[in-house]
Amino acid sequence: MKEAPYGWVVVWATFVCLAIIFGVSYSFAAFFASFAHEFAAQRADVSWIFGLSGFVYFVLGTLGGILADRLGPRWVCSAGMALIALGLLVTSWAPALWVVYLSYGLLVGLGIAFVYTPSIASVQPWFTLRRGLAGGIASSGVGAGTLLVPVLVALAIGSMPWREAMRWLALAVLVL
Repeated sequence: MKEAPYGWVVVWATFVCLAIIFGVSYSFAAFFASFAHEFAAQRADVSWIFGLSGFVYFVLGTLGGILADRLGPRWVCSAGMALIALGLLVTSWAPALWVVYLSYGLLVGLGIAFVYTPSIASVQPWFTLRRGLAGGIASSGVGAGTLLVPVLVALAIGSMPWREAMRWLALAVLVL
């Protein structure tokens, strides 16, 4: 049985989606010192932001899957990317740490939840013969994103204020 060539478009789109969402998630480390300094916060207080975001995207990934079954993965993933970009943009304007909890912790976390499960689930139905290869290529976007995006963000923070770097990251999420 010959597989539809469009399935490989879905594979690469999923690769890019996973690279973006996990790159954004793990770029938190590049912003850590800036958050601590800007808001005169303790390490534990800043760490809670990443923990909250991770909790939200792993717990609410089920909701992302349910919505994708009803609305389709394209709409849910697009909404997720918009939420991530909005969360990053609001974080870049945050006047206090509690705003970062809401914007990065909740909005970015919810956006990741809306992209992660639907994008992974959208690959398998396109394949019968090379399902493992397709899934492996798609899921390797996680590694690519966690390797590249935090490095790029750290370089950006080195040459511009963290708030501006976060705005550029938000724009990149929307464009990609």
